Amino acid sequence: MQLFIIDFNTRASIYGIGTYRKTFLKAISAHDDVEVFLVNVFDAANKLLKIQVNEQYTEIWIPLPETTWISAFSDKNHANKRKYCQRISDVLHRFIHPYTSPVVHFNHSNFSILANELKTRLQANIVFAVHSLNWYFQYENEPAKFAASWKELEEPGNTIFKHCADPEEQRMCDAADKIICLSERTYGFVQRVYQIDADKIIKIQNGLQVPVLHSDPIQLRPRYGLSPDTFVLLFAGRIAKSKGLDFMLKGVERFIATYPDRKIKMLMAGNGDYDPFMSNYKSLWQHIIWAGVLPREELNELYQLSDVGITLSLFEQCSYTAIEMMQFGLPVIYAKCSGLDEMFEDGTTGLGVTVEYGEDFRMSEEQICQHISLLYEQPAFRKALGARGRSAALINYNLSARVADTKQVYQVLNEHYENRLYHTCA
Repeated sequence: MQLFIIDFNTRASIYGIGTYRKTFLKAISAHDDVEVFLVNVFDAANKLLKIQVNEQYTEIWIPLPETTWISAFSDKNHANKRKYCQRISDVLHRFIHPYTSPVVHFNHSNFSILANELKTRLQANIVFAVHSLNWYFQYENEPAKFAASWKELEEPGNTIFKHCADPEEQRMCDAADKIICLSERTYGFVQRVYQIDADKIIKIQNGLQVPVLHSDPIQLRPRYGLSPDTFVLLFAGRIAKSKGLDFMLKGVERFIATYPDRKIKMLMAGNGDYDPFMSNYKSLWQHIIWAGVLPREELNELYQLSDVGITLSLFEQCSYTAIEMMQFGLPVIYAKCSGLDEMFEDGTTGLGVTVEYGEDFRMSEEQICQHISLLYEQPAFRKALGARGRSAALINYNLSARVADTKQVYQVLNEHYENRLYHTCA
């Protein structure tokens, strides 16, 4: 079987999709019966086609054409876009075995022209993994419109989705032979909003390799200027309003006011728009450590030396941050929103915070404060919650199992092609 994974650099490459690509690529390339190609498109770094044969997969960089290019995301300049997609098709054709149908795996929704080109010219099987939904990013900084779109989704029997449907995402779903969704909520969204048949969609959650735990994480704290008796809270991810940071910081502010004489630190690991949060929460300056984007080894150490993890995103699919927190045995306070509420059992593997959608969305800082206080006051419960979360993560987010599920999707598509080819020849 030949597998071509289409990739290009975006903000998402730093976070969810980037993690998915790196972990999945390494795991699927270890399968001897899969010949893997990583195809970097819209490459602005190289002026010439570049091919590099690695030990387990082949990487291809296809440069942008010399003609004026608008954007990978633009609906303008279709002629140039189509010519570039034909160029990609010509390049990939060199590597395809005769009388076979390659699998082409897309992780972005902006490639319907390329997907249809590869289906037509190369007889490719198209797999589209839905890591994010365009309506979410369209409204992530417009809370009122976000809430309006959420109401559309929640309204029983609604068939008009003026806030939610995205034309390019629709075209990508139509072009795909199989659509992988990371959560039940997204599965329902794709089926309902884009009118995709259920047999074309499959839910496969993210998976990660099980990490090695430090024997005594408290020993890691001096490296980061933290004392053993400090109560450490951790956020990891993009610094943005849509991550629920206003609600989180207000809850933390209330918690610190409840215990004014205790040593408390809030670690913020990730990049983004720091300025509004730094200016709006001056009372927390002595308690917050803005760590920025960290190397993987250091982030893993923060997971282990912290006491509580907090992830209050308003929309997720299958959060890698949540998986990592659970795998490291960190008790998690999470938003009971799409995606995250599927990953935790409230009170058993995490503590959920209710999300209210009205003219705007909101979470109770009082409830956030109560959850932090409970975990602070009851170390035994804190430890047990983290242990149960870790056990759940090792079962539900096993990388080998999730890769095997995805490979099965590829194999079924290949079998369908072989059956069509057999009947055609017969």
